[in-house]
Amino acid sequence: MTRWLTLTLLSSILLLGCFRDHDRDGEEPGCEMSSTEGLVCPERVIFGDPITFSLTHAYPGCCSGGEERVDITRDGDTFNVRASFCGVECPDEDLMCLALSPRASGRHSVEVDAPGIYTIDTGWPISGSCVIEVVEEEPPGCETSFTDSLSCPATARAGEPFNVELSHYYGGCCSGGRAEVDVRTDGSRSTIATRFCDVDPGSCCEECACISPVGMERVSVTARAPGLHTIRAGDFSCEVLIEDRDDLTCNTIDSNVIAPSTVLAGQPYIATLRASGAGCGCTPGVSGSRLEVCDCCTDCFCADDTYEQWISRDLPPGMNEVEVGGLTLPVNVVDGDTCRPTMIDRVELLRPRGDGGDQPQQYWAEIHATQFLCCVSPSIAARRDGDRVEVLSCVQGDCDCIGEPTPTRTFFPLGTEPTGDVTVAGQRLTW
Repeated sequence: MTRWLTLTLLSSILLLGCFRDHDRDGEEPGCEMSSTEGLVCPERVIFGDPITFSLTHAYPGCCSGGEERVDITRDGDTFNVRASFCGVECPDEDLMCLALSPRASGRHSVEVDAPGIYTIDTGWPISGSCVIEVVEEEPPGCETSFTDSLSCPATARAGEPFNVELSHYYGGCCSGGRAEVDVRTDGSRSTIATRFCDVDPGSCCEECACISPVGMERVSVTARAPGLHTIRAGDFSCEVLIEDRDDLTCNTIDSNVIAPSTVLAGQPYIATLRASGAGCGCTPGVSGSRLEVCDCCTDCFCADDTYEQWISRDLPPGMNEVEVGGLTLPVNVVDGDTCRPTMIDRVELLRPRGDGGDQPQQYWAEIHATQFLCCVSPSIAARRDGDRVEVLSCVQGDCDCIGEPTPTRTFFPLGTEPTGDVTVAGQRLTW
């Protein structure tokens, strides 16, 4: 037992000796860096408020006296905190001394000049750093939500947008509300802030075991510099390798387009670009609004692959002409309150058929209907509520007549993940 205790005490002192030889850069004569015992930081701070953290540190040895000193310097988004004790008096090493003394605890604050992700680093390998997100103050009626998942592509190209998918939820069992996201890019980092606005407090059930409402978001991010780019949302993060376009051999190609001709105000305009005959083993992407294939294998023997990507755009109300896939397509953005429910002839599920690279591929409902029209073109749109898709006739200003039967079709995006059967205007669509 005595032998074990002696070895244990000797190991402790040797370890303390290693700590005392730890990074001493910047120490002044008579001062020695102390060891970090505890560092407590907030997870999130509102921009304009200081970042306040608690630090506990101790001098590595059996000593007495001394004056605490804490120096804080900034290097980019990192605050380097160096704690030390000056003028400490240490007697000869004593094997029976187990305590680290002197010891100090206190709160310290730093100011930042912009929202973003910041690091407090004490230079100590154990419990010596923490990460804080500084965010803009939420608009009136909005509360920060909690990120539940975050998905990023493995690679993207410098200067071109790529999509990040995330889910977030309101901190309670409530109904209603509007999900919002903001993205801020600073150098090799992008921060996504999530919130819910206009949630009715009267609808919240404190005793109910549920998490609602939930938001599923697709966020566009553009990184300018090649290298690893970090995406952070709440407690989640992922890295995307940003490639320099000069290192790639890419070609844009014309493609078939799957897209609606009428969308409701507030809905994104989504289009799938699909093409074959470009080559084998290519990496698909989007350049502007056209399908692009990069680094195709010129020596491979294979049947030409089919490639597809999808894009999402916000369009203003009214009639638009959209350049997509090498085509110019008319797209009418209408107010849903001016449309009315309509019956359909049939609906078909369109599954992804091509290589989408790192991008999750879009599923579509192809909707066929017949409208009785006199002197205007067909116009049908759709909107989804859970597992039900309502189809609407958005024809405006038709002549006063009986009308002729006019077959028409449209496409409605169902998302990138099968979520179970969907009912489209009363007709079951099975995944």
